[in-house]
Amino acid sequence: MGLSFGNDKCTEELVTTNMCNKSEKRVLKSYTHLVEDSIYAFDGLSNGEPLMARDAQHLMTYFHVLFNEPFNMQTFDNRLLFQKRTYLLQELFGIPLGYMFGWYIRGPYSSELTRDGFENESMSRLFHEKWDEMSKQLPPVEREDETTLERAQGLFESVRESGIDEGRFLELLSSLHFMQVNWYSQETCTKVGDELRKLKPRFTQEETEVACRLIQELI
Repeated sequence: MGLSFGNDKCTEELVTTNMCNKSEKRVLKSYTHLVEDSIYAFDGLSNGEPLMARDAQHLMTYFHVLFNEPFNMQTFDNRLLFQKRTYLLQELFGIPLGYMFGWYIRGPYSSELTRDGFENESMSRLFHEKWDEMSKQLPPVEREDETTLERAQGLFESVRESGIDEGRFLELLSSLHFMQVNWYSQETCTKVGDELRKLKPRFTQEETEVACRLIQELI
């Protein structure tokens, strides 16, 4: 599937392998225009109510608690993982981080989140390295998020321990969830998986079925 960006044209496979003749910086540039046929959509509400957003400092705390990691924006794979982890925390588990996600080349994507990741990467790394002495300067885990974070931690740990490529599987999981919520709300996850494989044929039916079972268990 080809996606057009101005005068350039790149396939998802070329972008994935960094062989596209468009610079990576431009790929990640704030994506604010609508794409044809409602390819770009976002949901800023949770259960019909406006999100009472946490901020990037909360996200630093939550990344330390869940992944024992700071923000990492150094490579495309790092940024992909950053996006998908945050999407799932907000949209699947319901932690109101305040980001708007649209559909991009590798699934759900937020330009605001990318901006916050780059702006706070160095500070996040500093807090992570000196956590015992500096963590009090960050907001703690909100009490109403504690149980949700435990559920999220169970998912992320099970993915890492399974030996599955985490970035690939979280891309699949977040893409299925986004498509079902925004485009196919009346369809089963299995049907959404069929549609997803048309957009992303590198995913197998077995992989989409596993991801669907996880989503159904979590929502």
